[in-house]
Amino acid sequence: MSINTNYPNLRSSLLLDFANAQQLDPRVTFSRSTTAPYYDGKTSVLAEQNLFVQSENLLTGWSNINCTITGSQTDPIGGTTAFKLVCVNGGNEGIYNTTGGNVSTGLTYSLSAWFKADSAVTLNINSTAGGFTAGNLSLTTAWQYLTITGITATNSGAVWFKPTSTVAVYMWHPQLEQRSSVTAYNATTTTAITNYIPQLLTAPINAPRFDFNPTTGESLGLLIEQSSTNLFTYSQLFNNSAWAAYVATNVIITATSNIAPDGTQTAQSLIADTSVGTSHAVRQGVVTTATSYACSVYAKANQLNQIFIREGNYTGAYSTFNLTAGTVTSNVLGGVGSITAVGNGWYRCTLVLTATANTSRFDIGVLPNSWVSGNALTWTGDGYSGIYIWGAQLEALAFPTSYIATTSAQVTRASDNATMTGTNFSSWYNASQSSLYMDFDIGYYVSGLGGTNQGLVCFGTQSNRILTYVGNYASRPITGQLYDGTTSTAIALNLGGNLTTNTSVKVAFAFNTTTLTGTYNGLATNTVTGGNLNLSLNIMYLGYRFDTSTYLNGHIRKFAYYPQAVTSAQLQALTGS
Repeated sequence: MSINTNYPNLRSSLLLDFANAQQLDPRVTFSRSTTAPYYDGKTSVLAEQNLFVQSENLLTGWSNINCTITGSQTDPIGGTTAFKLVCVNGGNEGIYNTTGGNVSTGLTYSLSAWFKADSAVTLNINSTAGGFTAGNLSLTTAWQYLTITGITATNSGAVWFKPTSTVAVYMWHPQLEQRSSVTAYNATTTTAITNYIPQLLTAPINAPRFDFNPTTGESLGLLIEQSSTNLFTYSQLFNNSAWAAYVATNVIITATSNIAPDGTQTAQSLIADTSVGTSHAVRQGVVTTATSYACSVYAKANQLNQIFIREGNYTGAYSTFNLTAGTVTSNVLGGVGSITAVGNGWYRCTLVLTATANTSRFDIGVLPNSWVSGNALTWTGDGYSGIYIWGAQLEALAFPTSYIATTSAQVTRASDNATMTGTNFSSWYNASQSSLYMDFDIGYYVSGLGGTNQGLVCFGTQSNRILTYVGNYASRPITGQLYDGTTSTAIALNLGGNLTTNTSVKVAFAFNTTTLTGTYNGLATNTVTGGNLNLSLNIMYLGYRFDTSTYLNGHIRKFAYYPQAVTSAQLQALTGS
């Protein structure tokens, strides 16, 4: 239903279309005293890559000169998936990838693979034209994971593996990447792998965040969040002593394993070791009070695809997550989980719970692929299978906010504050009658586990105000409120709720000094009446209220103000269009 068709004579005196414009109106004053993360909908970085095809079958997709290749050889993890290479020692013999694994002039590459030999031997690695010369690798009779990094090709051609004698060389999981460092191995079959990940960017101090959905590319508008603190230290370094409770015996942490959501090679592998019948997790203790906490971590499946987040000292509350399906698989003992995709197989997993006044212990652990709800969190790992994790966060809130990186100390991200004052406000505001329209979403909220109201827009101050917000009751009602300092002239209207988090909601209110009418998402309007209010105001707060106690913790896609009280039919048309 077109707004223009229904309202040929109705024009907004203020229109802030953040989702489409992706910039602030010059009349808006914005501040935030720290940096903060966001997605811009277009920036991505190279993630997983393997330019070799058939990386696990050297009998297919690979060619050789004067060499024999034999499969079903013992590999580094005790299986039989490695290959044996025996070449005539004529100087030109070797193997190369037939349909992949070529290097191009001027580009930088890194190579990795597992090797061993029947006796000490040298393996020469270079390209056909000699433009990619890695030199000689000294092989021993034990399996070695060898890497060659940051070589810029001066010519183009296939990469060759050439033993310098007839000694048998064993090879497993070769990988070629067009970058200056080596990342975790990616198996290929008939095609090479090149994946990209949406990059979590950092907005400078006092810069607004026009956020995007990282998986769909949808413009979400202006992100407004309250201040929050990451209570975890070393949020990306799970091999630091801050997380050391299980590191030595139950998990193996491999640093810089993969590309993290922020585009850096800081994701770590969390691998279950061979300890029998135990949980495989990292943990950190934090002093808590008897209130709500949100514990979150970014995770990606590798050989395994299930994780849990648990408070393990007192409440025992936990949630489990499937990183392939992108689902919460169980909530136990008061834990409430949520999971959000952020691109390229990464998810942000969150547990919300009510803690106790103690030093609570938060565990982030890996589970076997066969795990189902109701099973214990204890099991026996194999010493090499796991997941990727990055960016752990603990907040004293009933929902997670955007990621805050930490090292040796807790870090606080400041609140987002957007206002209009003075003539920037009075030039479009009418004190006798008005209509407001907002398209917004709220972030996570867990009913029954605390939290605050979530502000939409506020005109004025404590003693004289127009206020709209999402209430903190179980039904999450959208509320409009007019107040000029005396309870006898207060007007408040609740519109129901049960809103879906991270989903666009369209709400509109029309009012004068005695009547308040509202609706959302095209539903029938509700109306309340009251006394004769004085609504002479001089400031607007976007996404929070005058005392900075109630923040949206979500996005404003669009805000429009009309200097007259529109009809109920028009309100429905506005929010249903």
